[in-house]
Amino acid sequence: MTMLLELNAVRLAIGTNCPEHRKSRPDANGFNLALARGEIGCITGASGAGKTRLLRAIAGFESLHGGTIAINGAAVASKSMALPPYRRRIGMMVQDDTLFPDRNVARNVALALGALSGDQQEPRAKEVLAQVGIADLADALPEALTPAQLQRVLLARAMASSPELLLLDEPFAPLDPAARDAFAQDLRRILKAAGQTALVATRDEAAPSFAFADRVGVMADGLVVRWDAPAGANGLQASESTGSVH
Repeated sequence: MTMLLELNAVRLAIGTNCPEHRKSRPDANGFNLALARGEIGCITGASGAGKTRLLRAIAGFESLHGGTIAINGAAVASKSMALPPYRRRIGMMVQDDTLFPDRNVARNVALALGALSGDQQEPRAKEVLAQVGIADLADALPEALTPAQLQRVLLARAMASSPELLLLDEPFAPLDPAARDAFAQDLRRILKAAGQTALVATRDEAAPSFAFADRVGVMADGLVVRWDAPAGANGLQASESTGSVH
């Protein structure tokens, strides 16, 4: 199995995992994490555990205090080197992401397609909107969207450039329980249909993250302390329901 993402002995500057505390913690030598191509991973943990910082380090917006991050077998970050974010081919859906209120949905998604010529951007934007199940919203303005629809637009924008790796920070946070469960089911279907490798971070341990992901981990004090296949994952993983957007 080909590993798309590999973290080896990674240390982040957060909490008691900071360098000045490392000598007093035997587990603070770093943590390992790997995702095979096409797998979906999920990291959960309390606020302040380091989930967002981990995603930012993978994307290239945070420095490492130790270890290495590799994508497609090539190192992109260590304590002494860091490939710039634009060279990592990573898409991000962040917690406080927003849309431009004066642009319709398709034009908002097209903002992620600067590498394409102008006449290629709209067709690709509409293609990825269809992938996430909201092709009919291409001409809608952001103010007309429900929270669930907005999350799908943000997902479409993060996927638009066909990244090697997709990082999603708290994608369930704005949703009520019913919308959250429906989105989790559809998220797995969408990512699997696209063959998209993805890592999701959520603080909500009650979210269906453990069921839709192929690998799950728990994070505390800047360390991933467990990383394995989820228990009882068959429910959402077996679902191919298209769900509904509310």
